[in-house]
Amino acid sequence: YTMKLSVLGTILGLMIFAYGFRQLLRWWLPIVLLWLSIPLPELVTSTLALPLQFQASEMGASLLAWRGIPVLLNGNVIMLPGGHSLFVAEACSGLRSLTSLLALSVLLGGMVLQWAPSRILLVLAAIPIAILINGFRVFLTGFLVIFVSPEMGEGFMHTTEGWLMFLVAFVFLGIAAWIIGRGESLFKRHRGGRSDA
Repeated sequence: YTMKLSVLGTILGLMIFAYGFRQLLRWWLPIVLLWLSIPLPELVTSTLALPLQFQASEMGASLLAWRGIPVLLNGNVIMLPGGHSLFVAEACSGLRSLTSLLALSVLLGGMVLQWAPSRILLVLAAIPIAILINGFRVFLTGFLVIFVSPEMGEGFMHTTEGWLMFLVAFVFLGIAAWIIGRGESLFKRHRGGRSDA
């Protein structure tokens, strides 16, 4: 990770040397996206994945219990009726979708929003969206395993479900960007009205 980060640092240094610091500020979007494309070290991902696994398991089990399905939660394993169990593995922690959603929020903020605080707000909004959608994904997997087929919790169907949930998360991110953008335009109009008066 340090070696990959040093390559980015070298690119930034050459950019400042050739074009100056102002150009670096103008090109903030591709620089941030390039930085986000560098995979985090294994130590960091495993440290972040475990609490996310437990969070997703807790949310999924709570939603299943809310639907009246008797469940037993043991760490990151959800015991379901009929002898089925749902193991929320590291891959199902939602860390991958979270990092992807963060990158998309940076890109979306750079394209649609004009102010830096609005862009930061959108990036921060991506975190709870990703966590909530992943918790709902665990609930949906458990629900489908019980009422449709145990095969729904593994293989192609499980992967497809993950993709669909990520699309839902992206739609919610788009809604958040639209709301923040509307807030920007209302604030501008309000400020413009006050300066005219």
